[in-house]
Amino acid sequence: MTTPTTQAATRSFIPRASTLARFARCSPGTSALVLGATLIACASETSRTPLRPTAVEAPSDNYSRAATGDDATVGDDATVVDDATVVHDATAGDASQASPLPFPLKNGVVQPDGLITGGQPSLAELQFAQQAGIKVVITLRVEGEAGETGEAELAKQLGLEFVRIPIAGPDDLNLVHAATLARELGARDPGSVLLHCGSSNRVGALLALKAHFVDGLDPNVALSLGKASGLGSLEPVVREKLQHATP
Repeated sequence: MTTPTTQAATRSFIPRASTLARFARCSPGTSALVLGATLIACASETSRTPLRPTAVEAPSDNYSRAATGDDATVGDDATVVDDATVVHDATAGDASQASPLPFPLKNGVVQPDGLITGGQPSLAELQFAQQAGIKVVITLRVEGEAGETGEAELAKQLGLEFVRIPIAGPDDLNLVHAATLARELGARDPGSVLLHCGSSNRVGALLALKAHFVDGLDPNVALSLGKASGLGSLEPVVREKLQHATP
């Protein structure tokens, strides 16, 4: 029989799951009634605590997260076009001072016009993007590239428009693809678009070429925009292309 004192003690003792497990192992003779009351108390506490998607939660104040080394190796010649890490240049222009991301994304940046750029989103992050208002996903990754499997299918299931502009290596950083990107972005509200590659290296490269050859910005300004958007190992290639009449 449980006394009022025992009931009060049970109500005040609300252990976590690990504590409860130790309690059960160390006290095999504990009555079923006391253990049951403890379980009910734990369940009550859990029901009052909102669940969060911890698997994709970012460690910082906003949702931008650093690259994790999932380099994209594409093409038969094993050309690596994405950096393992991307460090944004603090003096690279307005894009580096952009608003916090509305959803988690590796190396993510909110561009001044609202366009969101970054690295490869996980399938869970793609769902967060859709919930945050993204309607179009533009990827610069080659179909079948490691780490992007399933994105096109999930985008379709989520009702997202999915566009692929395949950039397999430096040779694909050209005026045709820069103009294609400009056309795709110009036909949509930038704030509804997510533009990504593996780490945002190709994104920064193509945005820099677009900024100069399509939008008419000064080469140095275009390069700064690219660096603020994730341009890393492809910077020497982009620098050289910006010095010529056509990339």
